[in-house]
Amino acid sequence: MSCFSILVTGCSAQEKDKTNTIPSLSAKEATLFYSYVTDRVKREYIEKIDDTQLLEGALNGVLSSLDPYSAYLDPAKYENIKKQTQGHYGGLGIEMIMEDGIILVVSALDDSPAQKAGILAGDHIIAINKEATYQMKSLEAAEKLRGEPGTEVTISIKREKLAPFDLTLERTNINTRPVKWYIEDKIAYIRIATFNQETTKELLKAVREIKEKTNKTGLTGYILDVRNNSGGLLEEAVSVSDVFLNGGKIVSIRGRDPKKELNFSANPGDFTSNAPVMVLINGGTASAAEIVAAALQENKRAVIVGTKSFGKGSVQSVIPLTNKGAIKLTVALYYTPLGKTIQKNGIEPDIKIEQHIDIKTVNEDKRLRENNVLGTLPAIATDKKYAETPSSKKSVKSNRKEPSLLKDIPDYQLNQAFSLLKAMSLYEKLQPGKYIDHLKKSK
Repeated sequence: MSCFSILVTGCSAQEKDKTNTIPSLSAKEATLFYSYVTDRVKREYIEKIDDTQLLEGALNGVLSSLDPYSAYLDPAKYENIKKQTQGHYGGLGIEMIMEDGIILVVSALDDSPAQKAGILAGDHIIAINKEATYQMKSLEAAEKLRGEPGTEVTISIKREKLAPFDLTLERTNINTRPVKWYIEDKIAYIRIATFNQETTKELLKAVREIKEKTNKTGLTGYILDVRNNSGGLLEEAVSVSDVFLNGGKIVSIRGRDPKKELNFSANPGDFTSNAPVMVLINGGTASAAEIVAAALQENKRAVIVGTKSFGKGSVQSVIPLTNKGAIKLTVALYYTPLGKTIQKNGIEPDIKIEQHIDIKTVNEDKRLRENNVLGTLPAIATDKKYAETPSSKKSVKSNRKEPSLLKDIPDYQLNQAFSLLKAMSLYEKLQPGKYIDHLKKSK
């Protein structure tokens, strides 16, 4: 009884203040304290637990308490991470982070089940297979979403201005194709979906083929679309930027030691022959994609259009361990060529273009109604924002079985980018070298 009363009274404001003033432990004291705690757990916990479980639990606790991106990766998770950077894994194709205890969608990968079902950047995943995700780590959520192709998973979504709703999606092999392109009205549209090991190679191949196809007709310019691109490999972001630049700083990385600042610059030679470039960004543009947008913007090589980017400017180093696992640790921040930090600030477009969605385009058959919302999720019921949760009886299936929530609508941002690039090209002919300054003044 005395132990129980200690636990109950341990939450008083006075004792909370005391815990905040506990003196720091030396390395030796911390080691002894850890040994004492683990020994008590092994001897007295209700179930048998081994040293490996204790160690992995301690590593998870230490690293996940630092920030949303630092984490311990056991051998299985580390293998999944490697597959993802190579562009091959089974799942839904959702990039996400934990923000204020809520799983936030950064982007849905191109042609993935998530994108086809209409999942958007900014959506909150509040449950996975009816299990509340409040305070769930993003890596843990990712594990639950991944699985064998052909299996299903139900996710509960909270979207701004809509009641929570369910989507039941079928997992597939996510083989991310990093680059797609086409030519329309003498404008080359290039979509970069992710920055994996194949991105720069595929981009250079696209540029070569575009030059061959427009050799006789001429090329007005390029539209580089990195909307809903959640990033990837730093070296790919640097080399992609280098494709469009003829010199200048691309990005710098600064950690705790200012003497160890890393600077990346472009090599001489613009593979796109200094053709006009317009970069499309939005709230799902993050990390490596933001590096590219900022490098082209601040070197005055491109006009950035769309909406403000996500603002993920931290650098994670994946350090392999002897147990075939790894630790993912935030070690530095990205800085733009002009010395601005991307972290939490994002990239502001030169020309803001919202993605217009007319209410008439909502598929009336799939509009969410009151009977979609029954019951609550106990784990997050105290948060008024998420007090109501989806019904297990009425769920919106993926568009594998049913139509999407929204009808296909014109891409307003892209259409505007085409129009702006045509105007930009015309102005460049009249006043060479002035098109970027002109468009910035016309914001």
